[in-house]
Amino acid sequence: MRSRYNLPRNIRKFIQKLILRGYRKWLTISLVSIFVMSSFFPIPFPQIFKSGNLKRIEIPSIIEEANAQAVPALCGVPGKDGVGAPSGIINTYYPGVGTVAAGATSIAVGTKDINGATTDIAAGDLLLIIQTQDAAIDSTNTDAYGDGVGGDVPALVAGGIQPTNGASGYLSGSAGNYEYVVATGAVSGGLVPIKGTNGGGLINSYVSAAATATQGQKTYQVVRVPQYSSATLGSATSSYWNGSTGGIVAYDVAGNLSLTGGIDVSGKGFRGGGGRILNGDAGLNTDYRTPSTQNNNGSKAEGIAGTPRFVIDPSTLTLLDNVTEGYPNGSYGRGAPGNAGGGSTDGDPILNDQNSGGGGGSNGGAGGIGGRSWSSNLPTGGFGGKPFPATTSRLVLGGGGGAGTNNDGSFSPPNTDNSGSGIYSSGAPGGGMVMLRTNTVSGVGTISANGSNARDVTKDGGGGGGAGGSVLVSALSNNVTGLTVNVVGGNGGSPFFIQNHGPGGGGGGGVVVSSSGVATNLQGGTAGVTGNGGGDPTNGAVAGTGLAVPISVVTVPGASSGAACVPALAVVKSTSTPIVFQGGQATYKIVVSNGAGLATANNVTIADNSLPTGFTLAASPAPTISLIGGSTRPTTSNPTAGTSNLSWGTFSIPGGGSVEIQFTADVGNAVATGTYNNPASATYTDPATSAPKTVNYNVANTGEDVTVSDAPNLNVIKRVTAINGTSISGFASTTATLGSNDSDVKWPAANTQYLRGAISCPSTNTPTCPSVQSGDLLEYTIYFLSNGATPAKDVQFCDRIPANTIFQSNSYGTGSGILLGWDSTGTVLPDPNNSTTGTGKVALSNSADADAGRFLASNVSSATSPSPCNNGASNPDGAILVQLGSSTLVPVATSSGTPKNSYGFVRFKVQVR
Repeated sequence: MRSRYNLPRNIRKFIQKLILRGYRKWLTISLVSIFVMSSFFPIPFPQIFKSGNLKRIEIPSIIEEANAQAVPALCGVPGKDGVGAPSGIINTYYPGVGTVAAGATSIAVGTKDINGATTDIAAGDLLLIIQTQDAAIDSTNTDAYGDGVGGDVPALVAGGIQPTNGASGYLSGSAGNYEYVVATGAVSGGLVPIKGTNGGGLINSYVSAAATATQGQKTYQVVRVPQYSSATLGSATSSYWNGSTGGIVAYDVAGNLSLTGGIDVSGKGFRGGGGRILNGDAGLNTDYRTPSTQNNNGSKAEGIAGTPRFVIDPSTLTLLDNVTEGYPNGSYGRGAPGNAGGGSTDGDPILNDQNSGGGGGSNGGAGGIGGRSWSSNLPTGGFGGKPFPATTSRLVLGGGGGAGTNNDGSFSPPNTDNSGSGIYSSGAPGGGMVMLRTNTVSGVGTISANGSNARDVTKDGGGGGGAGGSVLVSALSNNVTGLTVNVVGGNGGSPFFIQNHGPGGGGGGGVVVSSSGVATNLQGGTAGVTGNGGGDPTNGAVAGTGLAVPISVVTVPGASSGAACVPALAVVKSTSTPIVFQGGQATYKIVVSNGAGLATANNVTIADNSLPTGFTLAASPAPTISLIGGSTRPTTSNPTAGTSNLSWGTFSIPGGGSVEIQFTADVGNAVATGTYNNPASATYTDPATSAPKTVNYNVANTGEDVTVSDAPNLNVIKRVTAINGTSISGFASTTATLGSNDSDVKWPAANTQYLRGAISCPSTNTPTCPSVQSGDLLEYTIYFLSNGATPAKDVQFCDRIPANTIFQSNSYGTGSGILLGWDSTGTVLPDPNNSTTGTGKVALSNSADADAGRFLASNVSSATSPSPCNNGASNPDGAILVQLGSSTLVPVATSSGTPKNSYGFVRFKVQVR
């Protein structure tokens, strides 16, 4: 056996090259990967990747609004119709066709009302769907007429009285149900596609059907609702209700509603019964309903339960003949169907000359009963409509007044009726409906939806007054101070004749559903008067009643108001590089998000208003833009690299959507150290004003703060610490072989613990460093010290196995060929003088698993690691890789041994081939 001193020349030459020459290097680490390769293969210097103090900060989106609201149910396009000064008829009306079920996403409609606005429905429009008529009634010829409750009407007695709503009301029905929806397209093939809040469809079912022998007609209508950014109250009105559409003013204001002006839909609701001169026919003065073909009595009015054959056209004051009877078992007589006033039953139907009065229509308040007959003085006047149980989600037009009986065709000057038609005994129409939603209001203004007064006659029965209509005003601010709403019932018609005839009953007061602060006039109309003003000037006719107070608005069904839907952008800026170095790069992210469920924010421009001095937009990497949650970019404009005022446009961000822009800024070499913050903003078109609105990121937050700092430093020193199991106990001490970092005063007790080992050894044995030959085991130790301005993060050690050596895979246990001496908690300072695990030392496995170590076999790469570990071809004998953790910090040493986790070592063994 050859001794190690008598090897062949080629082996001795190799051994001489293997003579242990340590290498030390002080490493400055920047944000880019930095690695150092040793030219001394016996102790190749470990390759280290270390980033700056990288940190990703995500700040939750916070939307700050003066009035934070719940997530809207559904939004149209707030402000779609611009700034509003509504005048005249602003709504487009479509009659509903057939039956549409709850949950439906399209509605069948007929031809739009020619008397309404001409604007066609388009995608994004807000629509009001309302069941205008649908109420079943008891149509028996008894005092159970209407609501089915009998026994409350006493027998007729001259000079007697009857209960004002004795035979009135309805049994059941869906009249008044309504909801807002959003059109998803134009009317096509008689269908309008919509989106509702019931799984995307309608909340309610709606039906339109002609009258039958047992049920009056059912109607619903679809109303296009203008969406203004801001508006004045204006001078809007509606078309007259025509039996299928009209009678409604509805608009939506995303911002402020100035109460300048006044809306008036008085007399635009359900129509009054048409007065006709009749000369008598068979019948009883106790009848509650008789057919229109019978030549006596007065016509019932129109209301939620249907439309009688004869009504008065309020726009022309002419009689309309609808041909069909309209109400089951007859459209004449004193019974009051639904909220319509009953027509009078004459005291002597055979002659039809007793001229009792028609009943008043109803809504929130009851209609009054019509006055007694002429000479017979019997209480056969039409009953008043029964109060409708209105709620925020159920509102109706004011009921019309019933007609009085007429046999003389009289009128009251200055009116004329040369034809003697009897039309002046007609009942009056009820008030229409107004539905407004806004954010705030200002100023003073008035909305009127009064019932109309019946016209006067001389010696015939007077018609009943129309009921007040319904008004809903909802402000997101819950304050509508300055607004006055009038829903007063109309007065009954007066027979101005010296002998008492039957005056009409007063119309009931209407309904107001409103936010706080509204002033209201809710009273019913007065009864007409007759005779010479004696002890009973109304001759038994009764005034309408009214609600005492308005109804407080609660949740309006269906799509939300524009005020609740206006986009609410939030701007959040963050950085993934809170610490950078002069000459490096800072990475920022701007996130602009829109609140969940809100309307789309359009024309959005995102800006980083001014980067800190010395920061400019980097050309590489290029900015990345992510469109999230349906966001789009209709047009494109980008900032120029090298500039500091950055702007990206333009975007559309729907509710719940966001735009993320990530970009990199070059930090100039001359930028002073310190912490830098800077704003970001988003500008978009505000639907509440139709003007640009800017939302700023709050620079008081720290999420985007970037600290320009001196670089973190890592002292890395490699030693051979044992040969064939024999520790090299000495320390390098020759000044010529030492660098300043070897003797850094912050190394922990360097002469007793750290930096043990040889830098170089002679070619022959010495007491402190034996020579090396084939088959020998070498132990390498890599010492490290964090000694920069900031903590080191994401530290990785890559050390190539020297040529002609073999990595020892089980040096520290089966499958563990790497020893890490470092306590991340800083509790223990690991002792490098032995390789016993514990007390801050842990054996690392050779495989790619959960621990920090890994052995890369020959020609195997780790793509995310520094060179040469990321290039297997450069590692013919393999390499060790130790990764302390991507978010793990190695703190800066403040003094020798402090803190204890500012130091550590990595150890492994090889065998010489």
